Amino acid sequence: MKDCEDHKDVPVCSRATISADFGQKVPISPCFSLDASDHFSYHSVDILSNADRVTERIVIESLEEEDPEIAEEILKRMFVFEDIVLLDDLTIQKVLREIDSSDLMKALRSVDSEVSEKIFRNMSERARDTIKEEMDFMGPVRIRSVEESQSNIVSVIKKMEEAGEIIIARSGEDEFIV
Repeated sequence: MKDCEDHKDVPVCSRATISADFGQKVPISPCFSLDASDHFSYHSVDILSNADRVTERIVIESLEEEDPEIAEEILKRMFVFEDIVLLDDLTIQKVLREIDSSDLMKALRSVDSEVSEKIFRNMSERARDTIKEEMDFMGPVRIRSVEESQSNIVSVIKKMEEAGEIIIARSGEDEFIV
């Protein structure tokens, strides 16, 4: 982040959104440059990773309008629930052992079939049938609850990555051979 006395280089919508949503929670300089610097995008990823999905979407949409290159760079560095399809089967199986089944049931309520199929494919038949049956009897679930459960699962994935238990290949990174 760069220090400055004048905040004219920061779009008002970005300043307002970040200040309103994170001013009390995250120590953030009120001024940052919106050039395509790595420094900005890494801090933005950290900030958005701690935001709820609605805030994340609003900030990304604002950035897409202001500077599509930065928005794209931030999106490449973020891991969202739908990115589970990018994980290998062994990693998904490890994650499934660590997450709460009620979070999984709620998280799967509003995802593409590709995501749910990838997850179900990595479960035992008995576990898969149990989850599907409980989802059928669950009834309506608030979107906020679904997003919270998805966020909980993403948090578990990030903690597992930080602990070295799993590896998340991100776009633009070198591939690896194990």
